[in-house]
Amino acid sequence: MKITSNTALIIVFFSWISLSAQDVPKGMNEFMDEFEHAEAKWDAASLGSMYAKNATYISMTGEVYKGQEDITGHYEQWFNETGMVPEIQRTEWTVFPGKHVMLEGKFTYYQPSENGEQIQEVNGMYWTIVKKEKGDWKIIRYVQMVPDL
Repeated sequence: MKITSNTALIIVFFSWISLSAQDVPKGMNEFMDEFEHAEAKWDAASLGSMYAKNATYISMTGEVYKGQEDITGHYEQWFNETGMVPEIQRTEWTVFPGKHVMLEGKFTYYQPSENGEQIQEVNGMYWTIVKKEKGDWKIIRYVQMVPDL
């Protein structure tokens, strides 16, 4: 059977598989729970360790951070300067050829008011691409998008 370039493109397109919650690769939900917990606790060191050594993080302001050290520094600065608390909602998982998994979701960052109420500050979307490195899930790309800042 001869495979044309159109056929090959269709095969690659359909090899991306959107997953339901029960089909998420083993350990992925736990990994993302750990990520969300570390972010809620403002634990920059734990968050940074969840990224691959050569990872890229693109913030909601368009700043690009490369590598674990730079990304950890971004989290430290963000937590120290903003005091914002995240609320994260996972919406879709996609498995790509080569064992990469993309997670898409929504986020809202809140800044607590003086009386303890949460004032909504920023809403947006995020995309996270993770892969297994030496048996552990690691974030290789993280992108945040917001309509306005």
